[in-house]
This record gives sequence, structure tokens and C-alpha cells, in this order.
Amino acid sequence: MRLPGSKVYRAFPELDRFSDEECERFVGIAKHENQASMVLTGLLAAFVAVAGTVLLIVILKTCVWWILGAAGGGRVRPSDEGFGFLLVLPPSFLVGPVAGLLIRDAWLRNTINTKITTTNCPQCRYSLLGLAPADGAILCPECGCRLNLAVLGMSPQDFLAPK
Repeated sequence: MRLPGSKVYRAFPELDRFSDEECERFVGIAKHENQASMVLTGLLAAFVAVAGTVLLIVILKTCVWWILGAAGGGRVRPSDEGFGFLLVLPPSFLVGPVAGLLIRDAWLRNTINTKITTTNCPQCRYSLLGLAPADGAILCPECGCRLNLAVLGMSPQDFLAPK
């Protein structure tokens, strides 16, 4: 899990040699290509957030009632219900956002990893990030394989090619 506000792309050593601006552009391209999965991930995050919040409220309320009942000699006064609800409410509202952020970060890490993998040489798996294309193709410096960008449906921006 990453810290809020940290740069998720810095978790990938392949992107260490690039500036923050270049990495953000790369992540933007990766996000754009996976918009459909982003929508599905967002729906999953919302479902998990709501279900997790409801489940936590039920569990915490049950625990609070059990503790108050045990502490009160087996009987719970009507005034204890409000107190129990106040104990349950704050943590339950943290479950949804935290679950949503965890799912979003997992999706983002997976999206970046997929994008990095697609920019590897198909023969030797050498990273082609940062290489400038010549005549619409990139030549792998490791094995000599020539990749035609038009055939692959890619552009020089996909490889963080220098401008």
C-alpha cells in the first residue's frame, strides 16, 4: 500500500530514470487505455465500500451491545443504545473510503505494470522505455528485433520517447 500523496509510479524501477512529468504522462496514457477496467474497478470499489461499511456497523454494534450487556449485568438501558451507536458510527465511515483507495491503488499498479510489460521486446523482454523510434519502428538494442509501432498500434509516447 502506498502513502496518500505519494507517486505510485516510483514503485516501478523501470520508471526511475524518467522525470515526474514524463512518468505522469505515461500513467495518463496507461489510464486512458484501460478506462473500461477503471469503470469496473470503480463499481467494485463502491460495492466493497458500502458492503464493508454495513458489515462493520453490524459487527461493531453487536460487539458494543454484547459489551454493554455484560457490563450492565445482562440488561441494557435504552440510553445505552445511543452511546453504542456513537461508538460504531465513526469507524464505519472510514471503511468505505479506505477500501475504495486500496482497490483504486491496486488497479493503478496493475495498469502501470501492464503498460510497462507491453513496452518490452516480445523476443527478449528487454525494456524499450525511453528509446526513440526511427522510421516508425523501434529497434531492440538487446536482440535486434524491429518493432513496427503502427502494426502494434502504439506511438512514441507509449515508450516515453525523447521529444
